[in-house]
Amino acid sequence: MSSAESFTDLHLTYIDEPSAHQLILQAAALGYSVVVLTYTAFSDDFSMAKPKGDKSTLKAASPNPIVLLPESLTVNSCLGTPMKIFRRLSVPVADPRVYHHLANHPLCKTFDVVSVAPSDERLLQQALDDVNVDIIELDLGAKHTINVKRKHARQAQANGKFFEVCYRTALGGADTRGIFFANCRRLLGDLNPGDCGKVPDVVVLSSGAADASLMRSPLELGFLCELFGFPRPFQQHLNTQTARQALESALAKRRTARNAIQIILE
Repeated sequence: MSSAESFTDLHLTYIDEPSAHQLILQAAALGYSVVVLTYTAFSDDFSMAKPKGDKSTLKAASPNPIVLLPESLTVNSCLGTPMKIFRRLSVPVADPRVYHHLANHPLCKTFDVVSVAPSDERLLQQALDDVNVDIIELDLGAKHTINVKRKHARQAQANGKFFEVCYRTALGGADTRGIFFANCRRLLGDLNPGDCGKVPDVVVLSSGAADASLMRSPLELGFLCELFGFPRPFQQHLNTQTARQALESALAKRRTARNAIQIILE
């Protein structure tokens, strides 16, 4: 690993301030210089209830649920520079109305990155079309998962969106690990029909970890990717070039409303 390389983990699961601090420290120790803390929202987070005729609730600024300890802001990366820390909203989608919330709810506007986990192919297509979505999460640890085809990859490329695979599932029990590996190989086959060797750079590999012990170094991820069957040039982009592109694309969408944040100070 070159000292000039910058590695990114786009999905560290946020539970509370102390655990987030431990995740940031572990990421720095493993060689990452950019991390994205991820808060998972559910229907209660998008409550639009308000008195009839009162629109103030929708216009009011919502506090971001991710709060960092002051010492988290002074952690240095392996490059000798402060860790760059961003905030991400992750939303499970089983109802198409969620996409309306992404466009209108003030909570969404407090995050640097917005991702969704659609439950079926119809909602996947809506995610690909929705301008507010940056990353589409794929649950490859489930027996029945969404089929992502090359046409979806081309559409993601055209719309500046990315698919995310979280490797935490590969560290679970033997049954779950087997399902994860089989789904990874199927995903690769769907994105690379006929083994043409040209896999679109629209997939990022993140930890999804809520526990620092489940995080792996970029070198270890290279070995994992070989087991998944990803071609070597493709592996090298997963948490460097492609992850950086995904983050930059998300930030670029929000620069018109506010400055992109390099280190979260709130």
